[in-house]
Amino acid sequence: MRTDEARQTAADPAARPDLAEARARRRLIVLGGLVVAVGVPLGLLAEWRTQAVIERAWSTCVGMTWTPTYALAPDGTRFGMFTWWFYLLVYAIGFPLGFLLVTGRVRGRLSGRRIAAGCAAGLIVLAALSAADLSLNVAPKDGYYLSNHCPAGHPAWWPSWLPISDSGDARPMDLSDLG
Repeated sequence: MRTDEARQTAADPAARPDLAEARARRRLIVLGGLVVAVGVPLGLLAEWRTQAVIERAWSTCVGMTWTPTYALAPDGTRFGMFTWWFYLLVYAIGFPLGFLLVTGRVRGRLSGRRIAAGCAAGLIVLAALSAADLSLNVAPKDGYYLSNHCPAGHPAWWPSWLPISDSGDARPMDLSDLG
């Protein structure tokens, strides 16, 4: 009889709490690794696409390709070396942070619904980061734009319901040294 109980206990992981805890811990580690392995590239992809939209908007507003337009960017904007690394870091942790905010709040077994909600929260965080980044940086700074290309200092395609940083008044540009 004793051997039957031992066999049943060995076959049923729920009967051995230490084994069940170890399996749950392993699942969490694997899930955490997957969140980072998928979330960080998603964040970097979102940053790359946001950067491309900003570059295209600035190029359109100034009426030049990106390389000479980049020279007009004042110091301390998104395009400085140190601020660019900061943006990369923020975007890289955006998805995992959103995922953890949702899944880490509730104790218990991780169900498929909680994982899906965590993924949705991660994507919402990335979308919010991108919207905030665009709101702050899509308009050329310090009045460096052509008013016929960008009325009121922002691209014509910018949605009116989304706030945008002020470009200032358009000012004459001496672009002869930019080529």
